[in-house]
Amino acid sequence: MFPKIPRCEVCKENPALFFSADYESGRWSWICKEADCPEGYWISFEDIFKSAPATVDWLAHLTEKSWFKHDEFFKMMERFREATGSFNQ
Repeated sequence: MFPKIPRCEVCKENPALFFSADYESGRWSWICKEADCPEGYWISFEDIFKSAPATVDWLAHLTEKSWFKHDEFFKMMERFREATGSFNQ
C-alpha cells in the first residue's frame, strides 16, 4: 500500500494498522493492534484507503464529529507521509 511500512507511534516496533484519535486532546496517531492506547476513535488503514471514494467518505464523516480537530488530523497526516514515504506517489 505504501513505499515504507509505518511503525506504531506508541510501541515503535509493530506495523501500524489504524489511525487513532484521543477524544480529549484531539491528537491523532497511527497504531498497531497491540498498542496500549487510551480509548478513542480508530480507523483502519484498510477502510480509509480502500478507494478514493472511501477516503472522501471518511473525511466527510470525521468533519461531522464534534470532537474532530482538523489541525491535529492533518499534523498526523504530515508525519504519516514522512513515515510511509508517500510524498508525490
